[in-house]
Amino acid sequence: VAIIGGGDGGSLREVLKHKTVKEVTMVERDEKVVSVSKEYLPKASDCSDIVGSKPSCFDDKRLNLFFDDAFAYLKKTSFGPDGKFDVLIADVNKPETQDEYTDADTVNALVDSLTPNGVLAIFAGDVPMIVDPRADNGIHRKREVLTNLLEANPKIASIFVYEDALAGFDAPKAFLVACRDVSCRKQWFGQTDHINFQVSSRMLPTKSNQPSLIQFDGATQRSYQIPPR
Repeated sequence: VAIIGGGDGGSLREVLKHKTVKEVTMVERDEKVVSVSKEYLPKASDCSDIVGSKPSCFDDKRLNLFFDDAFAYLKKTSFGPDGKFDVLIADVNKPETQDEYTDADTVNALVDSLTPNGVLAIFAGDVPMIVDPRADNGIHRKREVLTNLLEANPKIASIFVYEDALAGFDAPKAFLVACRDVSCRKQWFGQTDHINFQVSSRMLPTKSNQPSLIQFDGATQRSYQIPPR
């Protein structure tokens, strides 16, 4: 798994809950973000309840942490024809503040870093409103460009968009998932009981015996399967 951004450790914490995760490459631009988050936002990177991890997620042996411009890192690193990452999480600012999302070379570098079955997950910013102008004319123009670049990439076989009202923000936010293989659709549109089984079988146990996941289960995934108009 690769995480670009995410200096507070929140995405890292959720990734490390999965027993299938063998290695995490995290690229954060600002080292200060990590140090400040460790001191003042310790809950974000708290892995103390995960069996086999460390009190701080940043000390987990599966983590390789780099301080660099993540987009530049991906563009300058050669991952070979089969890529490297099974999952890439772009935990950076919303697209309207990311000029990189309008650059074809950068977006293609995200895709090229994925394995043939790889999945790309991106925070897509504010949920579109019915009163918004056409996407390519409004404040979400960069998100529209990003979506178009992913659709135009021949390595991308499936794209999903969903909204979540419980993502820790003051209003619902949008997210985008792009897959290199069309078999991803079978997982995305899985039945509730199938998804619950997958979750229960892949999560590491907790020392408290409490569920690892609070906001996600099969019913939640079912709600993502029908995108809003």
